[in-house]
Amino acid sequence: FFFQAEDGIRDFCLSRGLGDVYKRQVVEEMTDHIKNIGAKLNGEQIADICKRVSTLVQDWRGLDPSIRIYYHRETLLRGVCSYMRVEGKRTRARVLQTCLNLYIALIASPSPKEDENQMDFGDLDELFLDMLQEGLRLSKEGAQAEEALTKESVVVPLISLLNQLRDAPTFFFREETLPQLLHDTLLLLKVLSANASVREKLLSKKPLSVLAYYLAAGLESKTPSLFFPEDNETSRGCLSLLTSILRNLASDVSCVSLYASTGLLALLCKLLIVVKDDGQAAINPLRIVSKLSLSGECCAIIAADKEVIKTLLGQLKVFRANNFMVSRIVFILANLASFLPELREYIYFEAKDGFAEILLLFEHCHARSLGLVKDTTDRFRISFTTLDLQAPKETDTEVVVKVVRLLANIITVDAVGRDLFDKRRNIFI
Repeated sequence: FFFQAEDGIRDFCLSRGLGDVYKRQVVEEMTDHIKNIGAKLNGEQIADICKRVSTLVQDWRGLDPSIRIYYHRETLLRGVCSYMRVEGKRTRARVLQTCLNLYIALIASPSPKEDENQMDFGDLDELFLDMLQEGLRLSKEGAQAEEALTKESVVVPLISLLNQLRDAPTFFFREETLPQLLHDTLLLLKVLSANASVREKLLSKKPLSVLAYYLAAGLESKTPSLFFPEDNETSRGCLSLLTSILRNLASDVSCVSLYASTGLLALLCKLLIVVKDDGQAAINPLRIVSKLSLSGECCAIIAADKEVIKTLLGQLKVFRANNFMVSRIVFILANLASFLPELREYIYFEAKDGFAEILLLFEHCHARSLGLVKDTTDRFRISFTTLDLQAPKETDTEVVVKVVRLLANIITVDAVGRDLFDKRRNIFI
């Protein structure tokens, strides 16, 4: 990207902060560096420029509004983005962080729209998406690149940017590009959230509330949002990325209370109802909910909507041939039945065919473990490779043990035991 120094700084009254000479010097240095294509740029030099640009942005926000029109931060943004293709992983990570902070400043306090030199929506869209792509390319360059992105705390401005976009998504970006913008931002967050240090930054109320907002928007089918238009493949990808991020964060034990308090658990349960028989879409919510079901508080939230229980029982039939799926469904149901005695009677007496499905799963897996049934094919052919899943496959015997635990929890109810004795003795003979 090329820009002229005079487009960035005009002659105007002295600001209350940095002087005009300093501002002009920064822009001119950036211009010289970018034009000097054949030179090998010095990482420390670029880092210094990025630091001074960030200072300029902060100074701009403190200026009188009548003066801001002369100082175009969009021009600085265009210049800094050009450094994303230099050598040096740490330098590129620092440039990415600087660019994200510049975007946040632009959205928080934009230049006047009547400014004829301001970049138009198309330029900003293209620039921002290119910047995210450069960040994604960097994230795939090995452990050193991931470490650089972590040390530069790139995840912090990413979350701040998503938070800012909630309030004014179309001020800087065209409506048709918002789904792709959200997708690429979430994709970079997903890659970063695999790092334990990054997860520590994300596991707090504000970042999780931001993720909850977009998850809720994606589930609102009656009134599609700008980020999740109807029948959009990119939007469906965004939902998958959101659950992948939440799955990564769920590896930390502190997620339990946070997922409950931010409404994420209730949203994940709603997602389970929506996706139902779609194994590819259901697997991440199931993994997360299965972990959260170890908490009594979370079990109460899960069982609050009986439609969730019906969905889980129905999935036992749908995914019967997939041990990975059914073992997590049974694990959730067993925990619910353990914490909530009233749910045991509901599963047995009220949930249509619910108890029968549990028995059929038990008989199927038990027969398969003894070699009496040769059905080992998952007819849904759920691909785990696209889900970054490296977990070992559960054996039929392991599934049987979990089903027995669920059955034991249900049968402890006197009314259930009496009914089994009177009407269903042949099942246990």
